[in-house]
Amino acid sequence: MSQSSEKIAQQYIDGGVVPADLVSQDAATKVYVDDQMEIRDGRIDATESQIATNKSTMDTHIADTSVHVTTAEKLAYNNHIANTDIHVTTTDKTNWNSKAPGSTATDLQAHVGNSVIHTTQAEHDKLANIQAGAQVNQNAFSKVNSLSAASTTDEFFIVGDIGITVTTNPITKEVRITATGSATPGAHASTHITGGTDVIADAVTNGNSGLMSGADAQFVRVDGETKTGAQTKVDTHGNLTSAHGAVSAPTASRLIIRDTAGRAQVAAPSAAADIARLDTVTGQVGTLSDLQTTAKGNTVAAINEVFQSGVSAKQGVVDAINAKGGSASTSDSWATLASKIQSISTGKKFASGTITASATTRTFTQRNTSTSTRRFVEISGLGFRPKTIILRLGILSNVVDGAFLQLSPIGGAEEYGVMNNGDVPRIYELSGSGTRTIDGYINDSVALLPVASSGEYAYYAYE
Repeated sequence: MSQSSEKIAQQYIDGGVVPADLVSQDAATKVYVDDQMEIRDGRIDATESQIATNKSTMDTHIADTSVHVTTAEKLAYNNHIANTDIHVTTTDKTNWNSKAPGSTATDLQAHVGNSVIHTTQAEHDKLANIQAGAQVNQNAFSKVNSLSAASTTDEFFIVGDIGITVTTNPITKEVRITATGSATPGAHASTHITGGTDVIADAVTNGNSGLMSGADAQFVRVDGETKTGAQTKVDTHGNLTSAHGAVSAPTASRLIIRDTAGRAQVAAPSAAADIARLDTVTGQVGTLSDLQTTAKGNTVAAINEVFQSGVSAKQGVVDAINAKGGSASTSDSWATLASKIQSISTGKKFASGTITASATTRTFTQRNTSTSTRRFVEISGLGFRPKTIILRLGILSNVVDGAFLQLSPIGGAEEYGVMNNGDVPRIYELSGSGTRTIDGYINDSVALLPVASSGEYAYYAYE
């Protein structure tokens, strides 16, 4: 770059005005100026960053109380240094060391720490408050109420009077004053009556107790009736047979009194709260002697008799229903019992239905004692013990597979059925719910019978 260009650029940097013709003549000047401006801006930014860092460091340093002291602290420090009462000069220290054997510092420290020859501030304050002429602790008092102590060793006594006992406890340092009430007070009745200083009020009617007033005393002692006289009058009145015009007949606005037979009468009642008479009660209830019950003198007894009769009758009906194979209870209503009576069958029982032969087989004994293995059916839920059962293979078939008849009483010798193939298997009549492991049987709830083959069977059971 030429000297003229540098001069022009420096003039531009310094804020001078560069003629336009010079700028256009030397383009390099502008490039140079831009470079210098960028360099200057970078230096300015770096300088500002350093200034900010230095300011933060300075602020932290200024705020650090561990390296700085306040003006008051600096003044106190300077006063401490200048205090000649607590500091000595080098000359003083030399003189002391020359006069005292051993280590002056050690001896001085031991002296300062000697609590025997020195006092604390509290001890100093206590000694300063001791008055002139003060003595060692004394068991004395100055004044109690208006009694003043005559000397430092004077004594004070508490004495009990009439009805007052004084006791002391040297361990707990207590003086106990107790009113025993054993003394009789002097005459002082006049203080409690009119004109006295502690007047007791007259008693209040239905209220607080108190003295009897003069008017009350006049009535009780003079004007009033004596207790004996009042009682006599009351007794006389109580024995009257016609007091206050009382009558035994039904009379309006008159008191009722019983007659010589102990009876009294009232008019016929008209309102619900009126006294009931025998004729009105009899008219509403009826004459007890007309009752159809055994009990005729008491309504409750008669009603109970009727109730018990109904209970007994109901029990009889229940027993009759149950005896016919029904199921009834006294808790059933009469309508329920009537329905159960209507459902009782009066002829021979019969039941029919269908049943499927078993998938398994069991052993059956023939009349000739030979055995055979057959399928079987178990018929249940009949509600009666059948005496005759006919089995038919297939619902629409007319072929009778077997017939089983009861020929002897239950529990007797074995019975026999007749199969359509001519076999005669044994069928046992068993009591209750008895069963067998082989052969067929009939008990109270089940009939187990042999069949010729598998399939569905129709059965017909007769009582």
